[in-house]
Amino acid sequence: MAAANEAMTKKLIVGSLKGGVGKTTVAVNLACALADGTRTVVLVDLDAQGTATEWLEAGHLPITGQGLPLENTGGVRRWVESEQGVKRLVEQVLSVDADLGIIDLPPHLSAIAAAALTLADLVIIPCGASVADVSATAKTLDLVRRARAIRGGDPPVILVPSRVDWRTSAGRAIEGALAEFGELVGPGIGQRIVFADSLGVGEWVGQYAPGSAAHSEIEVLAAFVSEVLGDKPPLARPKSRRSRPRA
Repeated sequence: MAAANEAMTKKLIVGSLKGGVGKTTVAVNLACALADGTRTVVLVDLDAQGTATEWLEAGHLPITGQGLPLENTGGVRRWVESEQGVKRLVEQVLSVDADLGIIDLPPHLSAIAAAALTLADLVIIPCGASVADVSATAKTLDLVRRARAIRGGDPPVILVPSRVDWRTSAGRAIEGALAEFGELVGPGIGQRIVFADSLGVGEWVGQYAPGSAAHSEIEVLAAFVSEVLGDKPPLARPKSRRSRPRA
């Protein structure tokens, strides 16, 4: 069974070495959008904060999942750097009976991030519009490049502008700043209160506010991710985000 699951389950990592960039919001909502009836999705929450786990435990999401919280940096490093720790991570991801396993990484923990990246089929790095966010993205990409050196090319990366106010100069500039990294830049996610509101009732934005601007952004991102996972050219992104509704 493990061998069959390994062949069929694709691993999508959502991570950043900086908190506050909407990482878990992207992970949970993207997982739900990708669970569109054509694939099964399981979410693995490795973040000790447990936000994704709380979202799952409300019981309203169209996905299943499990939490594997990592309590402290020292413990994480010992866990990851041991052969048994890496084996546990592999088994945690590959034992799920699903088409897609999405892993929500904890921030700041480079050891666990490095280990998880060696297993990924695709890495999504949410990035806010601040200088600190872009700097953290550069550091996260350094880890990805180390994983690529080990694996001989994989995994691909999508940089996702996240929690962006498109009206500001920083918001308007973020896509260009991310493009300089030479990686795919995906459709962005705006700074929208509806994401926090949907978490409060244990729903993803497609349940809580179907047809909203926030829902549309997640669906566009999900379509982009699907194309990349299918080894097809990514869908064209909207030419202008500033024309989007702000709701």
